[in-house]
Amino acid sequence: MLLCEPVEDIDELVEPLRAFRFTLRDALRHALLYMTAYDGEADAIERRLGGRQLLEYFDTQPRLFDHAPNAADLAFDTVQAGDQRLLLRWVQHTALYVTLEIGVSYPVGSIFDKGAGPPLIVIPGVQGRWEWVRPALDHLQSRCRTISYSLCGDLGSACTQDPARGFDNYLDQLDRVFETAGVERAALCGISYGGFIALRYAASRPERVSALAIVSSPAPGWTPNPIQSAYIASPLRATPRFILSSPVRLWPEIRAAFAAPMDRVSFILQHGLRVAAAPMNPTLMAGRIAQQQQMDFCPDCARVRVPALIVTGEPELDKVVPVESTRRYVDMIPGARYALMERTGHLGLVTQPGKFAALVGNFVREYGVT
Repeated sequence: MLLCEPVEDIDELVEPLRAFRFTLRDALRHALLYMTAYDGEADAIERRLGGRQLLEYFDTQPRLFDHAPNAADLAFDTVQAGDQRLLLRWVQHTALYVTLEIGVSYPVGSIFDKGAGPPLIVIPGVQGRWEWVRPALDHLQSRCRTISYSLCGDLGSACTQDPARGFDNYLDQLDRVFETAGVERAALCGISYGGFIALRYAASRPERVSALAIVSSPAPGWTPNPIQSAYIASPLRATPRFILSSPVRLWPEIRAAFAAPMDRVSFILQHGLRVAAAPMNPTLMAGRIAQQQQMDFCPDCARVRVPALIVTGEPELDKVVPVESTRRYVDMIPGARYALMERTGHLGLVTQPGKFAALVGNFVREYGVT
């Protein structure tokens, strides 16, 4: 759950975006090409498909975007016009450039279902996309059957929200995930906002849940800080600042997780590609948080009767959800155990996916069902 400050003056973004478009984008291209042993082809690729032609190319591809071909400077022009929604499409353009040219594919919108052993369903955070936590899923599948999906309402989830159902939309969707996977009982792992979904499902459908893991999730009683509240009030206006400030805001955690400078750069580039290829829906995210603020999840904690594992990063490194909030689950859920992942904050499942998979995977193998 990553939130940001609102943008007071849209003109503030013009110069940063100009630099970002013509500097960081090129650096991203070269770095990813180099990492996949295609560095020798980089110059040829750029000569063959330049900036303006690149945007025209992607806009003419069927089913990639739902807007008409737009030939030039998508981010720069749309931000000046005040249309932040199109900025997300420009970011996706960059990711698609890399994935098409170097042959890297990140499936978008499908259900992740791999591995063997006791089933584990991983519920994503407020951004709603399972693709963001792909490294954790890849490591978990070596320890258990790992299933994940995008939250209803998001692109590719094949699930629309019924306003009359409210938060129960997420429980209904999880019912369908069980049915689609052919699983009668499974362990649940809720990541950040997904912890609320996993908690309520375990409390209301105990016969279907064998174990419960809650990872860096705010506990009942958590309230957004002023910056997060401003995002909820104006999500589209806040999105450009969020995109541009994310690397800086997450740098302390990334620096702690990776000792080598090149490992840090590699993580930023690869995770940025995952995020851009599976874009978030800011309005949907804000609505999810606003909905959660109107609900009381305290009774759900008392109703959990399965083994529970609460996982956090270090307090000084998680700048998204206060660790002390997540730790409250230890006292609120009967018999819950606690695990701390060192040298990480909110992103431990992607900065240290092997360590995360060992922690959660061993818990599922101990208490899950075969």
